[in-house]
Amino acid sequence: PEISLTPQTVERFHQRFGNRVAILHSGLSQKERFLEWKKIHDKQVSIAVGARSAVFAPFTNLGIIVIDEEHDGSYKQDSTPRYHARDTAVMRAHLQNAIVLLGSATPSLESVHNTQLDKYKYLSLKKRVEDRLLPLVSLTDMRKERKELKNFSILSGQLIAAIRDRLSRREQVFLFLNRRGTARYVYCPDCGYVLECNHCSVTLTFHGKSDLLLCHYCNFSAHMPAHCPECQGNVIRFSGFGTQKLEEETLKLFPEAKVSRLDRDTTHGKKAFANMHRKMHSGEIDILIGTQMITKGHDFPNVTLVGVVAADTALNIPDFRSCERAFQLITQVAGRAGRGKVPGKVIIQTNNPDHYMFDFVMEHDVDAFHDKEIKLRKRLNYPPFTRIIALEVVCENETQGQNVLGKLRQSLSRLVSREKSVELIGPSKAALYRLQNKFRWHLLLRGGNMKQMQNILLKCPQLNESKTRNKVKITIDVDPLNLL
Repeated sequence: PEISLTPQTVERFHQRFGNRVAILHSGLSQKERFLEWKKIHDKQVSIAVGARSAVFAPFTNLGIIVIDEEHDGSYKQDSTPRYHARDTAVMRAHLQNAIVLLGSATPSLESVHNTQLDKYKYLSLKKRVEDRLLPLVSLTDMRKERKELKNFSILSGQLIAAIRDRLSRREQVFLFLNRRGTARYVYCPDCGYVLECNHCSVTLTFHGKSDLLLCHYCNFSAHMPAHCPECQGNVIRFSGFGTQKLEEETLKLFPEAKVSRLDRDTTHGKKAFANMHRKMHSGEIDILIGTQMITKGHDFPNVTLVGVVAADTALNIPDFRSCERAFQLITQVAGRAGRGKVPGKVIIQTNNPDHYMFDFVMEHDVDAFHDKEIKLRKRLNYPPFTRIIALEVVCENETQGQNVLGKLRQSLSRLVSREKSVELIGPSKAALYRLQNKFRWHLLLRGGNMKQMQNILLKCPQLNESKTRNKVKITIDVDPLNLL
């Protein structure tokens, strides 16, 4: 799922199969991509390793498709064509009489449900390689740190002590925080004004190194103002923190340590990941700080401690899958600890230690988490028990968009009223209402029968008209993974 894993995987396949391996991912130039594609087409190779689009590799005699980390959301493309590489692989293998192997330590609920329906065969690995121990996971309540221990640092006392201990033993540490930048938002304490992007309805994130305010959705940038733009007040405060701020704080606490950061701001060019891999293996990095780029599949035997700095970030997203994603993310990053001979330790910092998800993370009990989450989904009538089709209406003119949305809703509700098992949800403003100067609304169709829902869309006159309408864009996303 991640280009960062390609160097590691390719190396393993080259060692075993020599020149019979082609590589396909978006990090290649057009020419490199074409040459790799041609190798497959001309039958010079028999294996393709790559990210999402590699599922379309032009093999004629396909035997097996392996989808590693099958639960990963990046297998779904969020621009047209909105295909899901995992589901495409299952369909392609079915047409070519091949086998699909889905691998994951934290399978998606959809795949778990398919094993319960006997559509998939479930193969369980009960033990780690060489029978190694799973890491010991502990929770730190950050509310107590602030109230009782008067510790207002990003890192808890327990995590600081554990890092010191690991550094003294020349072992490596991962610090995971799924948020870039120095401060999450900038505000004025006098009037409460928050600096937002001019083109999107999101707050700007402060990046200390470049001294700029950046929008993580459209890349709009602005200089830090000296005064509040609203009330001309003098003090502008920072709130929240990102990987850049965490790096600064870590360097202050551990000046002797070799600290490195891996996020979208530091990984420019194809060699960034390969360099990080080399430095981790040669011991040139003591502490690696990163976003979810560091959670997946990396195998560094000397990493014995993982700190999850703000575990609540993923839980607080308004999406029915947020708990499943948070569980997957934290379990995956916890799995980076103790992959060598020394057992690992994981410290999770949270403001919400009573959330049921953490009990399953601490016990490494993926099956019990799935049971609980699947019961909740069934009660709430969410996937995998139903299917969803999301319709997104996007327009630069708010009134024009609302007019089209109203007509679309009218047509759909008329068609839906004839079908018993389909419901229409919405319309509602998208969680990120304005992006790149365009306003966005969502309408959802939910039901058990995909054919029924597709028929409704085929009969809807507004959707057929939209082909000729330039100003308003209507997008249809079947089984959406991102509803923001």
